[in-house]
Amino acid sequence: MCYANSSLQILYHCEPFRTQILSLKLDPNQQHILYELQDLFKQIGSQKKSSGAFNHKRFVTALKKNNVVFDNDEH
Repeated sequence: MCYANSSLQILYHCEPFRTQILSLKLDPNQQHILYELQDLFKQIGSQKKSSGAFNHKRFVTALKKNNVVFDNDEH
């Protein structure tokens, strides 16, 4: 999970990427990986503190579901 945290932080701080993800019109019922990433970015952006922890389990679950390469607990 450490690598997932680092990767998500890098993606979030890449402003053009974050802007594109946040502008997507996605259906929350599909549980798509992009929806989970968008939801996570929204949580981070709405945080009042300058630091803190976020639950990324739904994103990681969607990632594992969509790509068997990530369907394990290896780094």
